[in-house]
Amino acid sequence: MDNTDRITAIPKSFSRVIRQSSIFANDDTHDAEVTNNNGGKSVIKSTIISDSFVNFRTDQTLSDLYKAIVGDLIKNPKTFKGNKDDVNKWFEDIEHLLNIAHISDAIRLDIILYSLCGDALEWFKYNQSSFTTWSVFVCELKRASF
Repeated sequence: MDNTDRITAIPKSFSRVIRQSSIFANDDTHDAEVTNNNGGKSVIKSTIISDSFVNFRTDQTLSDLYKAIVGDLIKNPKTFKGNKDDVNKWFEDIEHLLNIAHISDAIRLDIILYSLCGDALEWFKYNQSSFTTWSVFVCELKRASF
């Protein structure tokens, strides 16, 4: 298959990024001859980027985003002290961040220590061995009275 077979739509600037399957080697630049609507022919430069490279960059970006969210959660935690704090609102906020960062339930129980303060933290430490899952922790904290 030549380069013209891989081109499906050519923008007016005649530059195009073409994704290829992993059967092709590294990123490469090729010339391709394209016939425009007036019957004239133009030569364009096409950069071919492998799917594995695109997937790597996407995975790396997501990984960096997850790390930034967790880092921010640790540095600037959404604290819950118990007492007057609204436990439902706090769970809504904290779970939103944890879901965006794709934090597993097991890791959530470790990270949550950064967000608990005062009576809530003491309660957690005293009951920590009974929190076998994130769901158990959520139910128990909502039932707790401080």
